[in-house]
Amino acid sequence: RVHLDDEVRRVAAAGADALHINVIDSHDRPNLMLGHMVCAQLREHCSLPIGVHLRVPAVDALVERFAEAGADLITVHPGVAARLPATLALIRRVGCQVGLAFDPAEPLDPLARVIDQVDLVHVSCASPAAAARSFLDASLQQVAKARKLIDGSGRSVRLQVDGSISTDNIRRVA
Repeated sequence: RVHLDDEVRRVAAAGADALHINVIDSHDRPNLMLGHMVCAQLREHCSLPIGVHLRVPAVDALVERFAEAGADLITVHPGVAARLPATLALIRRVGCQVGLAFDPAEPLDPLARVIDQVDLVHVSCASPAAAARSFLDASLQQVAKARKLIDGSGRSVRLQVDGSISTDNIRRVA
C-alpha cells in the first residue's frame, strides 16, 4: 500500500525542487486521471512547488479547482484551450504561474503569440500516444526553436522537457 504523505516526504528529502502532476483524460493514453483531490493531498504533506500539466479537454473548468487544491503552476496545451490567451489569463488570475506545453508534433506557432504570458514552456520529446514513449530525435529541433523564442522574448521563461529523457540523450537535449 502506498502512503502518499510518506512518498512525498521521500521525494523532498531526496532533493526534488518541485512535484509535477500529469493530468490525463485517457484520450491519448489509457492512464487514470489524477484529479485536484490528489493535488490537495500532496499540498497537505509538501511545501515543494506543485506543477500541474493538464492534458484534458475544457481545461478552463479545471483551472480554479487545481489552484484551490494548491497548484503553483498550471500548464496547458494550445489545442485544448478554446481561447488560449483567455485561458492563460485565467491561470494567472487564480494565482498560479502559467505553463504552455507542446507535444513533438504540435507546432510552436502559438508560443510566439503568447510568450509574454507564460512562465514555463514544456516540450515533450516522446509521443504521448505511444505506449513505449521512445525518445524522438526530431524533437530536438522543437526544443531548440522553443529556446530561441524564449531567449528572443527577453523574459525569464523556464524551458522544461520530458519524454524518455535519459543519460543517453540528455546532453543533446540540454
